[in-house]
Amino acid sequence: MNKKRSLKTKIKIMLSTASMYFIYRVIKGMAFSDSSMREELSHWKKGFTIKIFFMEERLIMDIVKYGKRPWDIKWFNDSSKIDCSKEILSVMFKDIDCLFKVSYAIESLVSAYCKHNIAIKGDLSLAASVVRCIELAEGQILPEIWSKHILKQVPERKLNAFTLIRSMILTEN
Repeated sequence: MNKKRSLKTKIKIMLSTASMYFIYRVIKGMAFSDSSMREELSHWKKGFTIKIFFMEERLIMDIVKYGKRPWDIKWFNDSSKIDCSKEILSVMFKDIDCLFKVSYAIESLVSAYCKHNIAIKGDLSLAASVVRCIELAEGQILPEIWSKHILKQVPERKLNAFTLIRSMILTEN
């Protein structure tokens, strides 16, 4: 029984990481073509780092703003490669189930925060900007009926699927 649970947890970690990476790629791709995403990302200063954890010890990812352009963001799995002396926003999920629900759009990030399943450490105005970026990305890629279920306000779809996929391919990791 214990080994099954461990395997289940490992699979949820792997799937959640893959989903968060996809959301990161959508955000980066939308920064090329969507003015509202560019506006949100323009608030992030060079060196701004987002760290996503669950259960205080397991790092899922780091996203770092490294340049002046809105799409100059980078994904890291290894935080030792990052200069963490700049602004850091830490998002800590209560457990892997909470992370899984948020990463697969079963529950919104705002709803999880309201239920105390997420703790945020850092500048709350930047946290609001990060949440807005994730909501814009989810509104773009999820079917409208699903978006209405998890998002408070469904953002207008400004891109067609082809433009978004092209932008995702053209941006390097």
